[in-house]
Amino acid sequence: LPFALIFFRLNISLTIRIFLISVPVSLAIGFMFFDLFMHIKNWYTWFKLREINNRDDLDKMFGIKEIKDNFIINSKGKKIAILRVNTINFSIKPTNEKEAIISSFQKFLNSLDFPTQILMNTESIELDDYLDSLKSRTGQKQFSELYDKYKAHLQETIKTNKIMNRIFYFVIPEDTDIGIQIKICFERLGSLNLKAKQLNSAEIVSLLDNLMKKEIKEDKNQFAESLVDDKELPKYIVNRPDYFQINKEQYQRVIYATGYPRYVESGFLDRIISSPGDFDLSIHITPYPIEGMLIGLNRELQKQRADLYSMSMKGIANPSLEIQNRDTKTTLESLQKGKERLFNVSLYINCKASSLKELNLLTKKVESELNSLMILPRVPKLRMVQGLKSIIPLGSDELK
Repeated sequence: LPFALIFFRLNISLTIRIFLISVPVSLAIGFMFFDLFMHIKNWYTWFKLREINNRDDLDKMFGIKEIKDNFIINSKGKKIAILRVNTINFSIKPTNEKEAIISSFQKFLNSLDFPTQILMNTESIELDDYLDSLKSRTGQKQFSELYDKYKAHLQETIKTNKIMNRIFYFVIPEDTDIGIQIKICFERLGSLNLKAKQLNSAEIVSLLDNLMKKEIKEDKNQFAESLVDDKELPKYIVNRPDYFQINKEQYQRVIYATGYPRYVESGFLDRIISSPGDFDLSIHITPYPIEGMLIGLNRELQKQRADLYSMSMKGIANPSLEIQNRDTKTTLESLQKGKERLFNVSLYINCKASSLKELNLLTKKVESELNSLMILPRVPKLRMVQGLKSIIPLGSDELK
């Protein structure tokens, strides 16, 4: 406003004055209503990190200081533990057992007072040990030809159908006492009949390697040692507005969920997890502070009531707002009675391919599956680096 008044008082033609006034007014509108500051920040961050091949920049970007004593140590000196969790086939369970699992999982979430990350990592299926064992058992020459045909059939089936192995991890960033946090998670996962095991340093290195798709050397022990020394980071990242390229050979794109349906069915992400393709899935779960939660919901309820009253006075019906009002009231009652809690939840999917054409195709498939679940997908343009940091097991939600 001061700039507009100054320009208005200048002794110049009216056309020039209107033009000069429109500049600060447009900037003010952009900052107030269109989040212009965040857009400028995203552009600046992307421009600064368009190509990352400097070790200092990589260290600063990922924030991994070292891997030591079965923990990842981040740049702030905080420990991060990773638990590998064996899965159960939820879809074939009887109804009463499904309800028991859901109830136990709800208790598990309600017991958390620290942020966590659930990571699904996609790995290629390795059959070498199985095939070697099978070959040693067949032994006789008359089975040699049959074994070769069986081996070729398995390998062709896996390659043609792009069959991948899904491995699940539970990431625990240090909040208060990392030992107590790990113990709580082990106990709660055990109540769900889920067996968990904390990854050691070498297994953490292997997981990060698979996420980053680094080139594996012939000597795996030597490779693990070199990764620890190299902080498990890729050597080269090209950061494009809507995808990134790792070591010039791997294309990746992060998709995030920006909207959810009012209700979801049990195991609603099973369709995504079961779909073919090379992608990783990450869910960040952060407990919402109870005090701020109740105050925020009360304010939202008051605002909704005021809007409904205003519309009723004008004779306008708004069914969507009425549903929101009922849902907000029900949620507030459940929270005040201690039946439920609220969480900030972020869902990210990282698509991986060996070419940009394959990446675009996989992206469309994943977005189609999300849309079929009434989950609205979006690509975080100019924020791919933040998306990558939200996918890797550091318990850090950079995109929020």
